[in-house]
Amino acid sequence: MPEDKRIKELLLNSIEEPSSNFTDKVMEKIELISNDNKQKIYLLHHNFLRILAAAFVIIAMLLLGINMYVDKTDFIIRFKLPLTEIYIVQIIQFLLAFWIVMLGNYFIQRHKKRLIN
Repeated sequence: MPEDKRIKELLLNSIEEPSSNFTDKVMEKIELISNDNKQKIYLLHHNFLRILAAAFVIIAMLLLGINMYVDKTDFIIRFKLPLTEIYIVQIIQFLLAFWIVMLGNYFIQRHKKRLIN
């Protein structure tokens, strides 16, 4: 019991109050770091998105084109689901919707970045 009182006294007497402008100094340093305009290094170059989009569209069109002109018996792998016109239309609609939404989001994010900067 006496040791607890002694520890309590030591703790109360040894603790120092922070200076009156301690919080202001810390916040100033944080703001300086966050406002630092260092050049951002992107993991992927901006042209990479264009190249990826172009490659995806070209590959998708090639696959659809091959599917339309190649006889189903020429494939080594047998498809259990024949790609009829209904499925092809659904695939094209999905691809169009996907790319419209993705590119719309890309341009919206780009516009937001311009507004911030």
